[in-house]
Amino acid sequence: MWYFLGTKALTQSKIMTKTNDMLKQNNRNLAIDSLKGFAIFLVCWGHSIQFLKKDANSFFDNPLFILIYSFHMPLFMMISGYLFFYSLRKDSLIGITWRRLFQLIVPSVSWFILESLLINRDINIPNIKYGAVFPFWFLSSLFMACITMAISKFILKDSPWVFFILIFLTSLFFGDSWNMDRTKFLAPYFLLGFCAHYFMGLIERNRHWIGCISSMAWVAMLLFWDKEFYIYITKMTFHGVEFWHQLYVVVYRYAIGFFGSVSAIYLYSYTVSLRRFSLVAAYIGGYTLPIYIISTLTLWRIAGFIDVGHYMNNKIIYNLLATTLFASLIIIFCISIAAVLKKTSLTRFLFLGGR
Repeated sequence: MWYFLGTKALTQSKIMTKTNDMLKQNNRNLAIDSLKGFAIFLVCWGHSIQFLKKDANSFFDNPLFILIYSFHMPLFMMISGYLFFYSLRKDSLIGITWRRLFQLIVPSVSWFILESLLINRDINIPNIKYGAVFPFWFLSSLFMACITMAISKFILKDSPWVFFILIFLTSLFFGDSWNMDRTKFLAPYFLLGFCAHYFMGLIERNRHWIGCISSMAWVAMLLFWDKEFYIYITKMTFHGVEFWHQLYVVVYRYAIGFFGSVSAIYLYSYTVSLRRFSLVAAYIGGYTLPIYIISTLTLWRIAGFIDVGHYMNNKIIYNLLATTLFASLIIIFCISIAAVLKKTSLTRFLFLGGR
């Protein structure tokens, strides 16, 4: 899968030098960090489209919002599954559980408690449990996917994906409470990223065919998008629903997320030759967790004080100029906060998962 991105050597400038140092010190992959930077920008961009105008739920009908939300979280989970393959090879079930707990759940709870102190929310066990799961739901879904794959590896050492699929398919016939709807939605993409390692030769030989066919399928499916395909609107369970219609919704969701993610990887591969762009994106990609958490908290809170709808009715200007600029400013703000938090080991552990 990652042969789509290539691995050309990139260099220099202030951010670029920092990026190179970060990559060397942490043994990171430039291409993957660059793609992560692109993906987190899409998250902030989508949130900006959602929150900058107070016009009920009309953002659900915004063409750019639809395009972004058709694949951006599946893409993130696919990247996570791909990277988790390496963790699973060198760590035990207990080690992975503790590591992911500290990297994903501790920051979620820490930020939730900090926010609770600022807005005078009660800090008690029920609220903390809520804060660990819902406000930053992608992190709790990723935690569940990692632990499920680790358990699968413990049970079936050579074919962990078999047990993972069994657990996933079984979960579709149970309820969606406690973030299970979004976890079930993203689990197959985690599995696809994980299993990409088994098919690297095939992917490398057929990257253009895979990329082109996926792009055409993604565009075609976008033409049939309906509001019920949003994970925020329609359930992921087959329990208590009309089976055949739910099957159509679920299969469509999975298919458009897959084709959109593969298309994004393929199309993004052509930006690798843009050296400055790739290094800036990789620099941003090194801060995905704080950008995701801080932007979620920030955009949610300041949305009550911002409304550009009164003086920005042009959808093209709103989508391509105002929200793009706002998303960029939010990312700069988040990285600035993260840079301060990285200076002490305690704040780095509590709020950045030790990163």
